[in-house]
Amino acid sequence: MAPKPRRNRHSRPRGRPAPRRLEDDLRRHQLARAVIPEVVATAERFLDYFPRIAPRRMPDRIFFLSDLASDCLAWTALGAPRDEHQIPVRCFASSCLLFSDPHRISWQALTMSGIAAEVRTWVRAFASEAANLQTARPDPELVRGEADSVLDEVRAFMERLRAHEATSADGLRVGRQLLRSAIALDPVLARNGALGNLAAAGALALLEQTLPIDRVADRVRLAAILEEMADALPDLAAHAAAHLEDDDEDELADDEATAAFDDQELEDEDEELQEDDEEDGFNLGDALTALDARLRVTEQASEGADVAFLAACALLIQGVDSLSTLPPTLGARVRANAAAGALLSPAGEEHATAPLEADEDSALLEMAYLQAAALLEADVPEQPRPQRPVEAALSGLDTLVGAMQDVTDEQVVEGLAGALALIGGAAETLRVGVALGHEDAETQRRMAAALGALDPIALADLPEVRAAAAQTLRGLARLAHGTSAAAATTR
Repeated sequence: MAPKPRRNRHSRPRGRPAPRRLEDDLRRHQLARAVIPEVVATAERFLDYFPRIAPRRMPDRIFFLSDLASDCLAWTALGAPRDEHQIPVRCFASSCLLFSDPHRISWQALTMSGIAAEVRTWVRAFASEAANLQTARPDPELVRGEADSVLDEVRAFMERLRAHEATSADGLRVGRQLLRSAIALDPVLARNGALGNLAAAGALALLEQTLPIDRVADRVRLAAILEEMADALPDLAAHAAAHLEDDDEDELADDEATAAFDDQELEDEDEELQEDDEEDGFNLGDALTALDARLRVTEQASEGADVAFLAACALLIQGVDSLSTLPPTLGARVRANAAAGALLSPAGEEHATAPLEADEDSALLEMAYLQAAALLEADVPEQPRPQRPVEAALSGLDTLVGAMQDVTDEQVVEGLAGALALIGGAAETLRVGVALGHEDAETQRRMAAALGALDPIALADLPEVRAAAAQTLRGLARLAHGTSAAAATTR
């Protein structure tokens, strides 16, 4: 009988390579230490920004809760041991469901952990059982209590992470709390009991192995989402792996081995975009993104009015530029030029030069200003509208800025339809801004004059504002007339 092979203290035959699963687990634990700085950075951003988000911006609050939950669960998946509960697989599935961006920690860590195939199998099996899983709707009062304490929990978890004292149980607990808080803030759930945020619900379900929803239609939708994720998982994992091929695997054992999660290609693309922006000058998309970020934390009426003023400036600048190739007599172009001149003109007529260097077009501008002023001065029966609460007006501004961002994302701003959409968006934005009331009287005057040039009827229920706007427009008409006369003398 052949002698039995001698075994080492780990019960593995000497001279044979370690099992693949053991290598994967070792790699996961090394990665768990490597990604700590990135998870801490996400937590710091959350603690700094989340408390300042205006209550009306529920989608943004849900996004930030889900964003941190994804990173916490990805870290938990890397550090959790394998057992019958399959915590690493469940946490990766939950983390990746929240965001399908292959450049996130979740997807890159999943790729390097070596268990992507297990996660895909788990997700597909869970999707097939979604219709029959037990329902466990979270208690609303308990969930609200967790939402109130989530900041303290995140702060404590971040400190433990920094000190390398956090455990996978800590990460799992905080991840669950963040997801429950996101579900509690779901605006659809708040109105009629139906869950609209199926990503957070599905992520929590993958962790709990129960569903927080009982409607059949919601379960069918969630099952479809999970099937789609399972189908896309190999390609997304391959995409994530493509950015990691050049990284030195030896660095992963070092605490500062975060280079494996840098995306050099994206950085290069960002640099190219920045160079393009510098060459092209004004970038409407960047301007609207910055204004939306400011609006996200805005709750005061005057602050919202200032955002509306800046947004209208950006929209008119782009709209006027897009219309510049069209005939100068086109009514939309004349009105846009007149509104831009009113909005961007200096503080007073005595300091002003010609609005928009128009020369031969000054006569058209003069006529536009005079017509708008006449309409504003017309005897219009007052039809006072009920005053909108500040929060409702700011919500309307949120929607307008978001809609204009969608227009820029579709890259139609150069065409006539896109230009008209921008001009219309500017008019609606000015309407909200004038109603909110800018604390600077001069800026308020310019906003009203620009709105009067675009849509005089919009000021019908504001007689005092209408009179001041008409006076401003007549002053701009005199300036345009002076420019036109000077141009004629020169010729």
